[in-house]
Amino acid sequence: MQESQLLLEKHEILIQKTFKSCCLQQNIHLSEGTQKLVFKKLRLYLQKNWQNAFSKYEGFLSEKSIVTELVRLGCKRLFKNNNAEDLELLQNAPDKLVLKYYAIIKHLVYKQKNTGKPISNEEQADLIANIQAELLGKAKSGKLGRQYKGNALFSTYFYTVTYHCMIDEWRKTQRHQSNILQKPNILDKGNAKAANSNQNYQSLVEQHLYRFQTLLQIFPPPTKKRFEFTLKVNYRMKLVAADILKLYAKCSHPLLSEILSYFGKQYHQLAQSKLFILIGGFLSILEKSSKPVNVPSFRVWFQNTLNRIKKTLFKDFSKKDKKAIDAYFEFIIYKHYKKD
Repeated sequence: MQESQLLLEKHEILIQKTFKSCCLQQNIHLSEGTQKLVFKKLRLYLQKNWQNAFSKYEGFLSEKSIVTELVRLGCKRLFKNNNAEDLELLQNAPDKLVLKYYAIIKHLVYKQKNTGKPISNEEQADLIANIQAELLGKAKSGKLGRQYKGNALFSTYFYTVTYHCMIDEWRKTQRHQSNILQKPNILDKGNAKAANSNQNYQSLVEQHLYRFQTLLQIFPPPTKKRFEFTLKVNYRMKLVAADILKLYAKCSHPLLSEILSYFGKQYHQLAQSKLFILIGGFLSILEKSSKPVNVPSFRVWFQNTLNRIKKTLFKDFSKKDKKAIDAYFEFIIYKHYKKD
């Protein structure tokens, strides 16, 4: 390893020139940050394959020629099958890679489903959503990029990471209900004594907070704005101007004042039907929609989305715990937005 490191340092300029030449020949244009990332992966490839290359070509080619050929082969591998595009995304928008390779997630889940341990279509959808949420978390934290060594195509690496995530999530679906579920009273945020008596409670809350935050990132930006605005109002959260401007930065001052006249104070007495009529009207203006929001359809969409999130977060909970789960989920919502 030390010998290969010294040889790489000796031919650093040649390696850089050959790398840039390969990019030009293949018409690949990378941002400065991605160039550094790809070059780092290339160096790892050179270190790993240096000895084999010298054993193969020594006596036939000069040392510089061997270096040039090895760099060329490394670039060919790194740029194969649009790998350069993946590396660009890995550097600048890693979450988009999770969406790009969504088909891999579905394929692995379908494949696992046929292993002799059948799951329902609903559980299958939850499993896919959980895996996607876990991968998005890895992407946002930078872990997805840090662990990629460049020894294989990114798509191959992503397949491996996804497989391990899938196995972990699959095992969770096979487990029995947790101790928290066996003690639904602990889910009551008002029962502080019971909560403090359970050492796993805080850990569970943090886990659910993290997963909820990650699930929100799955939404396309326009849908995420619409859902979060409705979520806060649905749980009767008292809004301030920053809550609205964070989602809709171009909201006019008159519209902002009107929204706050309804939702900037206590409005628990407001009927749910009236609530959604107001939300629909405000969203039509905020989103500058050519057609008004169809309130009944919108209400069904919101409730279905909310239920899917709950099922994903609390897939092991039994139906008899529904009231406790609803109260606990509301607690998670308030805790999440309190951090803002």
